[in-house]
Amino acid sequence: MRTQYWAVLVLALLAWSWFARPIYELCWVVMRRIAEQVSLRTAPATTTAPRDQVIERMVEQGREIDEYLAQHRATLAEQARRSQATARSQASDSSATDLEAARAQLRHSLDFPPPRFDGSRVGKIEEHPLGEDELARYSEWRIPVLPGLHASGIYARPKSARAEERLPLIIAAPGRHGAPAAGAADVRMATRSARDLAWEPLARGFAVWLPTFVFYGPDNDDDFRYRLTMRARQSGTSLLSIEIAKLVRTLDAIEQQRDDIDPARIAMMGFSYGGFYALHTAALEPRIRALIVMGYFNDREAVLRQAEPYGYIDWRFDRSVALWRDPELAALVAPRPFFVQFGTQDPLFAVAGARKAAAEAASRYATVGAADRFEAHEFVAKHEFDTRPAMDFLTRQFGGSSRH
Repeated sequence: MRTQYWAVLVLALLAWSWFARPIYELCWVVMRRIAEQVSLRTAPATTTAPRDQVIERMVEQGREIDEYLAQHRATLAEQARRSQATARSQASDSSATDLEAARAQLRHSLDFPPPRFDGSRVGKIEEHPLGEDELARYSEWRIPVLPGLHASGIYARPKSARAEERLPLIIAAPGRHGAPAAGAADVRMATRSARDLAWEPLARGFAVWLPTFVFYGPDNDDDFRYRLTMRARQSGTSLLSIEIAKLVRTLDAIEQQRDDIDPARIAMMGFSYGGFYALHTAALEPRIRALIVMGYFNDREAVLRQAEPYGYIDWRFDRSVALWRDPELAALVAPRPFFVQFGTQDPLFAVAGARKAAAEAASRYATVGAADRFEAHEFVAKHEFDTRPAMDFLTRQFGGSSRH
């Protein structure tokens, strides 16, 4: 019996020790803190530095690091400019090879394509009519892109077009506050205004594709995009890569399935955030035969510095400033037609930076003998756009084939 009692006692003590362990650990922490305080009060005085001095040294170190990185970015940018100038001065075959090598570098920086993007499999366009107005007929498209993920948006075709007519197409990428309508009966698809991405192209006989980009979450949650951006990076890709894949797959589907669109006359137009998507997509995708960027093209580093610490997080990809500034991306678009527009009073994209970037891009176009295919247009405005001069430019470049 005595042995049984001892066994029960030992088991009880073990159980108590297990469940009481947090209490023991708490007591140990408290006693250690008390001992430290006693030691501090009884030990000889030690030399300390004011907190302000410590912070000042941190700030100084931070500024030195920032300056070092700025110099490194400037060096890389200059190397890129020289490399591109050398490549463009060589024979055309060599230039084409170098252009593809540069695109491969850009794809690497963007983590493009995203995982499980099968370029050989193009799903069928799902088309659902939405209605019509005095100008056009509208339908919603859904196109498979990645497992469980579709590209979606609104396709508009002018009512004046003949059924068998192959029209030029504009991919019109809106900014954060200009996402296309969902097709509700009480929402007008295009507004009779030059401040509307769809109206002017439709009036001139262009078909228009208004893709859907992720800008906001439920209840206009502005952090939704930020979370997607970070999750994409944690998954080995980028949100920009996924959005570009949606556009690339749309081009694939149009090329294979739409006889009413002329693949030789596909342009992309983007405003603000849409300009960001348009510029990067056109740099990678030669099937975009002309590009219009409004309210975006600028000195990338200056814009990002102004937006710190959190603004435009998805613009901060690998070497986004050191190598892939806007003029360098323009060099990948050349010699295709490229129209840039900016407002002189734009508070987000300062006119000085826009003029600087546009001048550099014009130089890139002149280097390849395509000076007449680049145009920069500034007008008195804030963060807004005017499609009329953009469409004048595009109509000239496409040979005046669209109607007024």
